[in-house]
Amino acid sequence: MSKHNLITEQEASDRFQLFTCIRGKFGKTAKYLLYEGDVEMEGSVDLQVLCANAKANGVIVAGNLTVTGVLYQPDIDHGETLFVTGNLNAKSINKGGAEFYIKGNLVVEQTIYGYYNHGSLVVEGDTEAVTIFAEDHYFKFGGDVQGLVIDTGKIEGVEADYNTTEPLLDELIKNDHYSDSGTLNKYINEGRHIINAEYISALKRNWSFDVQKDTAVAPQLITLPEMKYRFDLNKYPPFDQFEFDKIIFFDGNAFIDGDLNQQWAEKTVHELGADPDLDSALILVNGNLTVAGAIHPSDECFPFLLVFGNVQCDVLLSDDECIHITGDADITYAFDGNYNDGSIVIEGKTRVPYVLNSNHSSRIDAQGAILINYYSDADDFFDYDYTVKDFERVIVSSALDTDGGLKPAVFIKLLMAGKSPLKKGARPARLIVEEEIKQLSAAQSEITELDLTGKKLKEFPVALTKLTSLKKLILNDNYIDSIPVGIKDLVNLEELEMERCGLKSMPDEIGLLPNLKQLNVSHNSGLVLPEGLNNLGSLQVLNISYNTGFGLPAKLNGLKNLQELNCYQCSTAAPIEFPVTITQLTGLKRLLIGSNSFLTIPDSILNLQNLEELNLNASLCYLNSLPDLLQLKNLKTLHANGLISYTTRPTPKQTLLKSFFSIAGLEVLHLDRHGERKEKFIKMNDFEEMEKNLAHDPERLAELASKVGRAPNIVHGDGKKGTLREALKPEHLEGISQLQNLKMLDLSFNGLTSLPEEIFALKGLQFLNLQYNALPISERLKIGKQLPGCTIDFRDNRTDDTADAEDAKQWQAMNTAIKEANALMGAKSDKEKLQQSLKKYDEVLAFFSSGKVVDEYNLLYAHYGKAYAYYHLAANHTGSISAEDMLALNQAAIQHGLRTLELVPAMIWHFTDLGKFHEEVSRFAANMVAWKMHLLASDKSELEKALAIVQKGIDHIQREEHYYIYDTQVRILLKLERKEEAYQIVKRILALSPNFGDFQDLKQHADYNDWVAKKQ
Repeated sequence: MSKHNLITEQEASDRFQLFTCIRGKFGKTAKYLLYEGDVEMEGSVDLQVLCANAKANGVIVAGNLTVTGVLYQPDIDHGETLFVTGNLNAKSINKGGAEFYIKGNLVVEQTIYGYYNHGSLVVEGDTEAVTIFAEDHYFKFGGDVQGLVIDTGKIEGVEADYNTTEPLLDELIKNDHYSDSGTLNKYINEGRHIINAEYISALKRNWSFDVQKDTAVAPQLITLPEMKYRFDLNKYPPFDQFEFDKIIFFDGNAFIDGDLNQQWAEKTVHELGADPDLDSALILVNGNLTVAGAIHPSDECFPFLLVFGNVQCDVLLSDDECIHITGDADITYAFDGNYNDGSIVIEGKTRVPYVLNSNHSSRIDAQGAILINYYSDADDFFDYDYTVKDFERVIVSSALDTDGGLKPAVFIKLLMAGKSPLKKGARPARLIVEEEIKQLSAAQSEITELDLTGKKLKEFPVALTKLTSLKKLILNDNYIDSIPVGIKDLVNLEELEMERCGLKSMPDEIGLLPNLKQLNVSHNSGLVLPEGLNNLGSLQVLNISYNTGFGLPAKLNGLKNLQELNCYQCSTAAPIEFPVTITQLTGLKRLLIGSNSFLTIPDSILNLQNLEELNLNASLCYLNSLPDLLQLKNLKTLHANGLISYTTRPTPKQTLLKSFFSIAGLEVLHLDRHGERKEKFIKMNDFEEMEKNLAHDPERLAELASKVGRAPNIVHGDGKKGTLREALKPEHLEGISQLQNLKMLDLSFNGLTSLPEEIFALKGLQFLNLQYNALPISERLKIGKQLPGCTIDFRDNRTDDTADAEDAKQWQAMNTAIKEANALMGAKSDKEKLQQSLKKYDEVLAFFSSGKVVDEYNLLYAHYGKAYAYYHLAANHTGSISAEDMLALNQAAIQHGLRTLELVPAMIWHFTDLGKFHEEVSRFAANMVAWKMHLLASDKSELEKALAIVQKGIDHIQREEHYYIYDTQVRILLKLERKEEAYQIVKRILALSPNFGDFQDLKQHADYNDWVAKKQ
């Protein structure tokens, strides 16, 4: 960039005769930022910010000025002056009330826009743009003007094409003379065109190639060795993986007058004297490529296309072939990426109005384009404006097939004919959302909750800051990037969620939200939280998980009411220091710091005297010792598994386990996944990273080296293999009997073959997770008998147990019988097999009632299976069962269902796999029993019992598929003539799920609709 300095307005007038071009500012007090010589500014430039940083009133460029992005001047009243003695080139000009004077030519790629009557733009030379729009603004042109001219202000030097806003995109029109200037500003700054495609005359070909003036080379055929000698294709995978037998080579700029397609390639090869078979062919351009038509290299897979330069064409289609362009691409009408076999890479910018993509690997930067996914509704390679679900709403019918799918060829033909393939008024969903927000804001809505998850917002909608009644705002999965200072106006906000928003920073004003209780800014890697965070005295929950580096401010002592901090995986595999600022949070009750690479945990963690739950899962990898956690007197729950999360972290030491056995107040302890770790092959670069990560600990580094040996591999070369951690043994659990308050113990995934005897001293134990160990049947039976009041999960204990002990034989016989019963029950359309399954389940249950088998999980599972057999018989075979037998069947089902519910423990450990099974049993059995009781009930007391039973299922409703239980509840309430309670439930569920099938009859019922009308 050229040299720059500040000069006064008077100095500028003396040197450049400034006052002959502009009115000026404040005489000698005004300052100008002067650039000497030609200037290039990368990216978009906000003139107001540029001048504010330099304490200047304007910019003078004594030479040519190039801005690779948008030149933006936002102030509509006066604003910062721009004076350029040479030419000005930019992507767009977006200006308000400032004076711009260009003595040379003005060339922009997209739009010149001036707004309001306090500013002006004067160009002495030629002007070129796609759109030139003066909205209540003054433009004056001295030379030739190319572009669509819209004048709702005052333009001199050229006749306007339109004196109304007609050419603008529908969503940008307020009335005939004014635009929606806020949205229009945003479009320009995002690099989007502001007029409909049919008005973009400049885009009928946004490039040119003059065959009389521009040099173009002829194609030739070269061999593969010649190509490899000149070019290194290793930089351009997958081109490096193919042995091309024909290479059409342009050694310089290439021009093709017509389509570059398979027919062109075959003809070219034939004219060059070779067989036109293109089964393994490549088109290679060592320069720029201009095609006066479409680029569509292949009808099948070959030829591939590789261009070492820029590309210009009308349409670019990428199918099964591979295309790589190292420069920019100017595409007049559309890019179309179709199917998942091929790929395209454009390293530079792609200038194109429409991108159509169908599950195609398209690595292109098409900023400002309208992005359409015609394969699915997923945001795979782009953050799409429209996906399949939008087509009926936004795309003209002629461009859709009978199934509502896009016909890309028709879509592109419409563009080439100057017609819009989008319906009038079509807008991306995010713009509809933004408009709705504006309407809510204008109406001063008293809305309290707003969920805008995944609405593809490009920025934080400023209108949200006017919704001061908001208490809960969810903006997850929108690439918003930043938060405006106006966030401070949401004074009633209690909960703010901004997961996966690309945030890098937040304004200090976030600390001015007096009622904020929950803040979730997780999955924003690199986010740095402001010092103002420390002013959130009401904050209770903070989630910064997956934000690499933590990003916490130096002071957190102002967060007196913070009870929960979640910072899962805020580090990479490399070791880091513990962020001691966390230990200022003395009010914390839950600290979730799993999957972090802490070198040590400082003693200052003992400042957290209110801590009730600590999660260290996968954070023990580098630790050699722990502080005396016994001093955390309120600690009740500890998660301390042996996972590593990253393969290049070391394996946690098993000796750390005993550090937890002195925490006398513990009630819940998770010690899963501390068993053997074998690695059959570690790539050398991964092993070297492991060594680097342990460089601070020579003893453990030496131990690692002693445990591994050479592992040859024909694909990856030599690596390492070995047993990085030995099997967990009962002696590693010595001292666990000290935990006399323990209610729940998780020892799953440890490969244990036995437990230490002192486990049986834990008399208060209610739940023991032994899933995925190697406990033989005899050991499982022993544990079950020693802990009679404890729920034990023995599932997936894989052993080679061949013992012929009688108890083992009985358990195996039970297990075989339950599989047979399940198979019979699964044939739900076969009445005979269902009846047989009831008898087989009774055989299974006899193993338990006789005391021959002790296995709590399988006991409940057998009851659960039998309950399903009853359900299938009644639901699927009503016509073949007499009324008398059906009554007996339902009565038996009720009694069995009640027995099943009795087997579900009062304390369900819902976060465990077995707990989830207990919840499912509760839902199914409670609903079945309550429904059948309601069918058979003859008096109010029986219905009241049914209502109490169905509540056991309602307590575990978690998602829409469980709503069937509400139907049972409502039908019982209606039979009890408690219509008000029933209809309240119906109204609430239909609001959540309007198409919920079980309530469609009530939705249409006149009585219910009368009730709803009265409530409004």
